[in-house]
Amino acid sequence: KNIFFNGNLIIKNSLGTIIKTEELLADFERKLLVGPKKTSVETDIGYLVSGGMEISYSSDIEENIFLKNGVKLEIYVD
Repeated sequence: KNIFFNGNLIIKNSLGTIIKTEELLADFERKLLVGPKKTSVETDIGYLVSGGMEISYSSDIEENIFLKNGVKLEIYVD
């Protein structure tokens, strides 16, 4: 019960967070999205780039985004 996506992928959640990656595996049994390649994340507070990511959406309340394989962070300051 997996789906593999390949190409220029963009994910946007309800909070406006934009995630871009080139590869994504959706594991529906574990409720997990895995991006094994370079991932960029843009939020209202900053910009992040990592070597990969995992998004767990097992909770009805929240999702958890784990950035892996090195992370660069830029925080927006007013």
